[in-house]
Amino acid sequence: MVEQKKETEKVTDLISKEDEALFPTGPIVQTKPWIRGVNIGGWLVLERYISPYFFALTNCHVQGDFRFYPGQIDAPPTTSPLYKPMNATECTPLQPSYPVDMYTLLQAFGANEEIAKQWLNVHYENFVTKQDILKLKEAGVLYVRVPIPHWILESTETVQGEPWVAHDGAWLHFKKLVGWCRELGIQVWPDVHTAPGSQNGFDNSGQALPWSTCHGWDQNPAHIQRSLDAIRLISQQLVDDGLTDVVTGLGLLNEPFVDCDIHVLQDFYNRGFAIVREIVGPDMAVYIGDMFRSHRWDNGFWTNDPKHDDNPSLQPHNHELTFLDSHFYHVFDPNPRALSPRQHIAFTCRNQYRETVACCYQDKNDDDIISVEPEDKHAFMTGTVSKGISHIVGEWSAAFDTLVVTKLDIVMDGIAATGIAPEFDRQIPELRQKFLRNFVEAQMVTYEAATTMGFPGGGFIGHSKWSKC
Repeated sequence: MVEQKKETEKVTDLISKEDEALFPTGPIVQTKPWIRGVNIGGWLVLERYISPYFFALTNCHVQGDFRFYPGQIDAPPTTSPLYKPMNATECTPLQPSYPVDMYTLLQAFGANEEIAKQWLNVHYENFVTKQDILKLKEAGVLYVRVPIPHWILESTETVQGEPWVAHDGAWLHFKKLVGWCRELGIQVWPDVHTAPGSQNGFDNSGQALPWSTCHGWDQNPAHIQRSLDAIRLISQQLVDDGLTDVVTGLGLLNEPFVDCDIHVLQDFYNRGFAIVREIVGPDMAVYIGDMFRSHRWDNGFWTNDPKHDDNPSLQPHNHELTFLDSHFYHVFDPNPRALSPRQHIAFTCRNQYRETVACCYQDKNDDDIISVEPEDKHAFMTGTVSKGISHIVGEWSAAFDTLVVTKLDIVMDGIAATGIAPEFDRQIPELRQKFLRNFVEAQMVTYEAATTMGFPGGGFIGHSKWSKC
């Protein structure tokens, strides 16, 4: 991190004096290790916006005649015997449309499971290389957060009737990544990114639903149990494969949606945490999604507060080395997306600073409430910092004004029409570049400002190898 004062000066040039008053000043006294990392998104849990060409399937692909588009980031080298350029006269796009998530991607191969497995392994092998990890090391990255699917170690019997390919090679590639990170001194934090029935309705849950909701998962006890079984399989395999010297954290569930039953979710977290501690032990960090509402978790959950010792739903274990995982994006909500550049900076320094320090405290006092939302009585409290769970920003991004889905429709239509994704090589104007730098710096300073409350600072920036703001 560059000197705190210099970063603050750059940021506060773009915000009002009123907003500046909310921003912490002076040097940060850091008493715990920084957590600074990068998400390796779109690799073992594929997302169309990150690797659109991979989803642009044709009749050739589903028959095992793999073709590759110019500039496809997960294509093998052109010198490889696997490489075969796309030929529009021989290969036609799938009808009626391209797949939109991993579920429909694998469905497109029908009963040809072996071909689907081969296609996935082309991506696994080429999307992330040791050279990528070397570049992260040179940039000072200390951690990588790796989304993994719940089916990564499931049996053929468990996935029967679903398009997921059991033992598709993802775990072998994950182990190879861990080996590179061991060599380079980078810690790996896998995250269970998907759930049976979908915990949010997003494509990054493995299966996009018609609307965003947690109810495909939280209202189905069998789905919840299967998620717990996945945590057990993954924990045990980490131990059996001798990976826990490098894999030092595990996320139990990515981005459960805001409508999740919080009591069901807390029970799931308690049970998942107990599994990790039973199998791996006390040195494995455990992090949990906050339903996009960090202040809803400032209720004594996992804080090691003695006053909750008689409430097993809150305090069944010692919760040191646990983290509430918040994800802050401006681009997915129409209100922040409509802000001016100056307002984006102010929103980060005010609203997202407050969200960052809204959790976690071991005591609560109604007189200490700074601001209150009707549905969240204990929002934004002050008090004694938790001796258990801390707070981390697991995802954030420089994207701010263009909705990904809207842009993606244009991209996929362009590939279907011409074989080329539009605007991949566009030049970003200098003024926009300057704003993006300020926006990124504002977020870095804001999300590490939580260290003034005694939390381990930092977070994971979103990773996309093709997209540009």
